[in-house]
Amino acid sequence: MLKRSELVNMRYEGSETRAHMSMRNRAAQFAPFAALTGYDDIIEETARLTDSEISIAQDSVDRINDCVRVISENIFRRPLVTVKYFVPDGKKSGGKYVTAQKSIKKVDSAQGALITDELEIIPIAAIAEIALCQAFSSDGQRKEIDDELYFALQT
Repeated sequence: MLKRSELVNMRYEGSETRAHMSMRNRAAQFAPFAALTGYDDIIEETARLTDSEISIAQDSVDRINDCVRVISENIFRRPLVTVKYFVPDGKKSGGKYVTAQKSIKKVDSAQGALITDELEIIPIAAIAEIALCQAFSSDGQRKEIDDELYFALQT
């Protein structure tokens, strides 16, 4: 039997029956493999945080309903609103709050939702805050909503 020191110093002649393996193929033998396919995705999804939907105070609900009423009465003006609303997560409990400026196309009272120009449906029950920003004037131009116009719209 050969000693270790003799083996280390022996010259390798190679195989006469098999071709020499390329460095790329040789490296692939030692590359890590995913024994648990999808495990990293599951861990990442579990670590992703979601927000809880907050309970809205009654006075805030009343203000939201008043604003929705004004929007509904002036829907022909295509009002632009800034709205903060809750979007439920499709994969787990909770979700996130989104704040965006949207032009309102329709108030669907049967569905209890605002429908935007992009045909996005925003449930009124999911709205945490809403503010009227702009509306079209009679000549088709957008007009800033100031307090005076806002109160004029309400009457």
